[in-house]
Amino acid sequence: MAERRDVVPRPRTPDLGNASVGKWQPSATCGRKPYGAAAVAFSAGAGEGCHVRKTDPVEKGDKTKNGTDLRMLVESAVAIALAVVLHMVTLWKLPQGGKVTSGSMVPLLIIAVRWGPKAGLGAGVLFGLVDYLLEPYFYHPVQFMLDYPIAFGCLGLAGFLPRWPLLGTTAGLAGRFLSHLLSGVVFFASYAPEGMSPWLYSAIYNATYLGPELVISLIVVGLVWWRIPGLGRAGHDAGKRRARA
Repeated sequence: MAERRDVVPRPRTPDLGNASVGKWQPSATCGRKPYGAAAVAFSAGAGEGCHVRKTDPVEKGDKTKNGTDLRMLVESAVAIALAVVLHMVTLWKLPQGGKVTSGSMVPLLIIAVRWGPKAGLGAGVLFGLVDYLLEPYFYHPVQFMLDYPIAFGCLGLAGFLPRWPLLGTTAGLAGRFLSHLLSGVVFFASYAPEGMSPWLYSAIYNATYLGPELVISLIVVGLVWWRIPGLGRAGHDAGKRRARA
């Protein structure tokens, strides 16, 4: 007959020196509450599939930045396309180049004020290249740079004044005027009447179409800036953020 052994009951009180066996350990895995060594095995093995993953702040910032960059690129592309269409609506045109349009600079100025001078510079340069492809006027490589990518890229100066869109519009058109002025002095001085300074001739010539263009741009910007929902506020908030930086 087998010898009978008495079974010693397991103590209910946990051993304090046994690595917290019997103590509840909180876990974020699927809302369960595993205990002791089972908690370690669950979270390291089977529990990994349903463990709650916290978003990395750096990764979240990268996604936000990528979304912002994409939105800026889309808005810039739309602005360039709209500027090209408006540039085709000519009010009057001068013989040696230059014309008054139906506010074709406004979309590019808005990009500069909303997204900053770099975005405005990029949009302006691309528009200048498109404008050259549509209406080419080539005399010299430097003249090409001054009259197309640099001149329209200067519209990005408006991005330095996001809280004052009308002043930014004036700064952008003034930069474009200076670029055309220099081109006229260097490459088109022969068109100046005898005895007239090339600087004066170029200034008058370019002011005859950029002056009305500035007036039209100021009127259009003044009409749309605070009337399009979120447009004026976005520009103002962007200016405040850059001012704090």
